[in-house]
Amino acid sequence: MNQVDLQELRSAYKSGKLIPFIGAGLSYPFGIPDWDGLINEIKELYVTDGLKEAINFSLRQHDYWKAVDDILHFGTISEFQLQQAVINSIKSKPKNIIDAEEHNYNDLASLEFSNLITTNYDFLLSEHIKGSIPQILHNVENNVQKIFDKTENPNIWHIHGHINSTGSIILSRNKYNELYENGKYKDLFKVLQGNGIFLFLGFSFNDQYIQKLLSDNNQHLNSQHYILLSNPTPEMKSKFANDYGINVIDYNTTNSTHANEIREILRKISSDDKVHNSESNEGNNSKNSNSDTPMELQIPSKEDKSKMENGLFCKKI
Repeated sequence: MNQVDLQELRSAYKSGKLIPFIGAGLSYPFGIPDWDGLINEIKELYVTDGLKEAINFSLRQHDYWKAVDDILHFGTISEFQLQQAVINSIKSKPKNIIDAEEHNYNDLASLEFSNLITTNYDFLLSEHIKGSIPQILHNVENNVQKIFDKTENPNIWHIHGHINSTGSIILSRNKYNELYENGKYKDLFKVLQGNGIFLFLGFSFNDQYIQKLLSDNNQHLNSQHYILLSNPTPEMKSKFANDYGINVIDYNTTNSTHANEIREILRKISSDDKVHNSESNEGNNSKNSNSDTPMELQIPSKEDKSKMENGLFCKKI
């Protein structure tokens, strides 16, 4: 992450304007299915074997809306049944009990945010952030002027509904279009994106829902919004910058995990440290430059490295 982006994100965090925007990737470690898994599961329940291949093809192309359209058509199920199937799938999953270092909800809970947005239907975010208030964005009756008020109870905005409200679930193309024709939803979303800076976490480049959301709102978004992506290609970064006006913060999971890398980025954003990496240290060793005693480079042992990585501020997400 370059220093310009880091300073922008730090400033937004300190002023209460940074808004984590949470995708399916953050809930996946708990056994909550991603879009592919969820749609595939519903397909198996409602579509006969001879008609499944068309849906499988759409899933391989990451064309989730076409897959859902085909389920509604070939499976001859109603929109309400589809919404209920989403809820049943998520509620039926015994949430994996995992260590804190394997997910990022505790990391988000340890920081101070007035607002968080999620496309997830589950309540993992509010379960970890004690005192938070989960709300369906297009149903909210709050005074929009108070959205950015500093409170002890952060707002969690479910923009695609949640599992306690069947009719709120947004999965099909029709429901998505219906949502974006909702004047209250559009007004509230504009308040959030116009006054805050989004930090998208847990999304993949192939996530059709987030791409559509970004393209629908591109005229209101600006380059001060960010998305974290694992090992993105230059073409991916260029697409987000040019098509959506979103700055990509990339991280590498080759010798790490998504959770560790995201944790490290959140630590940097919320920290007051002036120096965070070896590049920043270059040219800043003036205190030792006149010393007659050469500086000894000490390489930590494997045991020391393990202790460091398990420390609260040294974990990589």
